[in-house]
Amino acid sequence: MEGLVALHALDVLHKMTSLPFAIIGSMLPAFSLAYGDDVRNEVAVVDRPEEDYVNICGHEFDREGGGYSTCAIDLNADGREDRMFANSGTSGTGGEAATIYLAREDGRFTRIGTILHQALVTEATETGGRLLHCTSNGGGGHSSITTYLLSHEGLKMIKKLNGEWNDPQYGKHFDTVFATPLKPNYQFVAARPKSNAEPVAGGKRR
Repeated sequence: MEGLVALHALDVLHKMTSLPFAIIGSMLPAFSLAYGDDVRNEVAVVDRPEEDYVNICGHEFDREGGGYSTCAIDLNADGREDRMFANSGTSGTGGEAATIYLAREDGRFTRIGTILHQALVTEATETGGRLLHCTSNGGGGHSSITTYLLSHEGLKMIKKLNGEWNDPQYGKHFDTVFATPLKPNYQFVAARPKSNAEPVAGGKRR
């Protein structure tokens, strides 16, 4: 299985790096997780993705008025709604880190990893797999397109291309890749509803 994935990854790399415009491409191990040792990238089968996400990421929004954003979306085109969760403080509109849970046949979910994304699109492979293309803006006119292989075995980063918005050929490639982007419908979930009480001396509320 890994050999087939590696061969497909090399085929994807060949197609992407044959582009004529100036892009800095960095080849990453085909089996690496998106963010190394981050617990969000530890593959796990869970019954309730909401509870799992709060258990591992709750410290990021553990404050009054804090919460997270989530959406249901079929990422791997298997007819089942997968789930994505993001810290709404930085990712309420899908602009930053989002943790992916793929739906399973038995009704449970597989936590497969975390991505950075603004625009998002999927693509079928010739072997029946599914690629996920994500874009992220780094500021100062910088942009990147990262490609992952979606799998219940984990989120595999295959390729990352860095470009500049002032490069017309990069812009053309970007428009081609994201011609029909997915539109995750993130909804806010309040983890700790904000109190309407006014603060008093000592930081306590009435």
